[in-house]
Amino acid sequence: LMPALLAETLRRVDEFAPQSLFDVHDALVFFGAIPHTPNQIERCLNTHYEALVRQMEEFATMCAKSRPSASDVASYRQNIEQRDIVTLGEHHTVAFLRHYGMLTSEDDRFIP
Repeated sequence: LMPALLAETLRRVDEFAPQSLFDVHDALVFFGAIPHTPNQIERCLNTHYEALVRQMEEFATMCAKSRPSASDVASYRQNIEQRDIVTLGEHHTVAFLRHYGMLTSEDDRFIP
């Protein structure tokens, strides 16, 4: 099943909604079916991920300078919602947490 899922996803990657592609990628990673070389799925997901992080950082930077207006908040919310991303999947969530220094190391003796 996984080789067929990989082949079909690679063939139709541009047809996937972002959330669906994050979910399929997670399944492929979990079952060890994703190639360890750069591929079209990861390039597409990285584009979505980087755009989302950039939007969040721009809004956070603006908010750090001054309180955003109601229209700024509404615009940001609309932009985030239109991305059709609810969760980033495990791989990109870990990348997000590492990017912001929010992930403990695997040898943290206080985390079981």
